[in-house]
Amino acid sequence: MAYGLRIKNAAGAVMLDTTETLGRVVFAEVVPSGDSGNASVSGVSGKTYHILSMPLEAFKLAPSASISGTTLSWAAQEVVDPPVVMRSCDSLLIVLLSD
Repeated sequence: MAYGLRIKNAAGAVMLDTTETLGRVVFAEVVPSGDSGNASVSGVSGKTYHILSMPLEAFKLAPSASISGTTLSWAAQEVVDPPVVMRSCDSLLIVLLSD
């Protein structure tokens, strides 16, 4: 293994040996229901990142989210098309950076 991560236990046995990319959280915040906004997220320019937008209530919608440069933007979503009505709720936004 040229690059990667190897973890051994106290007895010296290899517990993890990987060359897979690991991620780290660079942004995590709960955004209120119906909220739209933005925040600066450092370190994402030119890197691989993933945005997770998770509703904190069942059968509700999390905001849509995107990154432009170093600015994370989110906007509330709502579906009102009877008989289907789905509203936004408090949601967790996470940006995971893969180094």
